[in-house]
Amino acid sequence: MKRLVVGIALLTTSACSGPWEPLVDLKASEDETARTMQEDLMECEWLTDRYGDGDEQEVRRCMQGRGHSVLN
Repeated sequence: MKRLVVGIALLTTSACSGPWEPLVDLKASEDETARTMQEDLMECEWLTDRYGDGDEQEVRRCMQGRGHSVLN
């Protein structure tokens, strides 16, 4: 029984941990940027992986620099 509880706990915590993805408020984003959110995210991730550390803060700054309202 103890193994079952531990197994369930591991499965539920591993389901929550995944790659970070910004939570973007599309209505608060400037002008037409809501339409380009996915494209901007892919470009920001590529840029930060290639020329930076690829961490969440760099992606967040890149998205905000492109006019997106990032909440997390």
